[in-house]
Formats: sequence, C-alpha cells, structure tokens
Amino acid sequence: MMGDSMSKPREVSPEPSSQSQTILVVDDERMVREVVCKILRLYGYTVLEANHGVEALRICHEHVGPIHLLLTDILMPGMNGPHLAQRVATLHPHTRVLYMSGYPDDDSLAHFGLHPEIAFIQKPFLPDVLIRKVREVLGAPG
Repeated sequence: MMGDSMSKPREVSPEPSSQSQTILVVDDERMVREVVCKILRLYGYTVLEANHGVEALRICHEHVGPIHLLLTDILMPGMNGPHLAQRVATLHPHTRVLYMSGYPDDDSLAHFGLHPEIAFIQKPFLPDVLIRKVREVLGAPG
C-alpha cells in the first residue's frame, strides 16, 4: 500500500509544530491503521489509535487535552466515519476531520451524506501524500 520502506520521504520535511498536535486514527483494517500511525509518529505527531468508532469515542472521553485531527475511514462496521465525526465533535468541537477510503467515487461519499469538497484522502496513498493532506487540513504549510 505505502511501499516497502517506512523511511521518511525526502519531499516532505518534518514540521516542528507537529510535535504538539494530536491525531486520532480510526480504521478497522489493522495493517492500514498501524502503517498510518507509524508514518504520523515519524513526523512528530502524537497519535491515538482505535479500530472502531466505539473505541474512538472511549479514547475521546479519556484523553486529556485537545485532539487536533480525526483521521477516520469512512466505511467501518458498527459506526461509520461520518457518524463518528459527529459524535467526536460533541466532545471535542475544534477537532478537524480527514476522511480516508478505498472507495473513490463521489457516489460513495454522497451515500454517507458527504460532499466532494470534504477533506478526503484516497487509499492507498504514499506517506508524503498523507503528510501533505494532514498538514493541509490542520492549516500547516505543506
């Protein structure tokens, strides 16, 4: 999915401000979640991880401090990403959301009530693409 090497790509440099930002990654595919978390940690982000919506909400309740970004899969068993984002917003109203999915078309986004303009990244993605998108959503320079 993201290459054989987990080394940082040369195109995107670490950003010092990322060290103070917390990202909650939610994906029911363990391998995807682990790789995404590893990439984010390599770039200095504090990463919380959950394999489904209920676990993510538990983490939101227990986490002291802000969660700057919810990076969630759209389609998950139990609670989908958009529903999770609504629930997270009640606990952490300033949390930004970046959706990811292996289903690329606008019809699948519309099915969940999402507009094509939402913050979205198509799986599979390269580490530098992920970091650029995360920085874009968080308002940091790419």
